[in-house]
Amino acid sequence: MHIEKAIYYHFRNLLSQPIVLNMIQKKLRSFRLLFSEILMGRIIVKNMKKEIKLINILNDYQVR
Repeated sequence: MHIEKAIYYHFRNLLSQPIVLNMIQKKLRSFRLLFSEILMGRIIVKNMKKEIKLINILNDYQVR
């Protein structure tokens, strides 16, 4: 029990330090940016696929 408490307080003290907090925030921010870029990429790919389908449909229609 004492060891758990000691570890808990150690991490709490670490996390309360501004330097550590800033580091974590920066990591989170870069992760969030990466995630939003991935999402944007997926949306763009979906839209491109839709456009390609439309172009194919139009081309098929023009051939007939």
